Amino acid sequence: HAPDVDQRQAQDHPAPTPTPGYGYPQQSGYGTPQPYGHQQAPATPPPYATVQQSGSTGGKRQMPLIVGSIVVALLAIGGLVTALALQKEDDSQAGGSGDPGSSQGEGKDGEKPGFRGPDLTKTMETEECTDPDESYNDPEKIRVPDFTFTNITFVKKCLQAAKWKYDTTSVDENAYGKDTVMRQSPKAGTEVDPDDMPSIQLDVSSGNPS
Repeated sequence: HAPDVDQRQAQDHPAPTPTPGYGYPQQSGYGTPQPYGHQQAPATPPPYATVQQSGSTGGKRQMPLIVGSIVVALLAIGGLVTALALQKEDDSQAGGSGDPGSSQGEGKDGEKPGFRGPDLTKTMETEECTDPDESYNDPEKIRVPDFTFTNITFVKKCLQAAKWKYDTTSVDENAYGKDTVMRQSPKAGTEVDPDDMPSIQLDVSSGNPS
């Protein structure tokens, strides 16, 4: 009966299933992991490289346009300079050649290089003619006023207010300016009879160099 007992014990206590060892192939468990490279494939690369490349391409495309604009601007400037040079040459030919001191160098009213305009600050009052200083020696006489270095406009007003006669002569002088009385006759301070007043002679500057 011993074999029967052993069979029953074997049925009641089946032998444990051997644990898979290191050398046994694993029939079940975790699935085979996918390769590392396959997992990294879906990753999207940053767009910076693409944008940078696109921008670089756009800059290269715009470069010919910029260079062309610069060339056009330089051509326009060159044309303008040439036109101005031709105009200046035409003006110079139209003026003719001659002595710089001739009428070519004169401005309006015969003004020459070095001309000096009038100085309207050199004034005088009409009372200097209508109420002149009396003579020191003869109360019946007066002293001729000083008209020199005064603008002829104010001198004429003074003479006309006293009803004195006068005559003017133009002289070249540019130190004091046009219309300045440079000399007079009779001289300032000369004692004269107001009832027999002589004509006043005045040399007036033309404003041009002598």
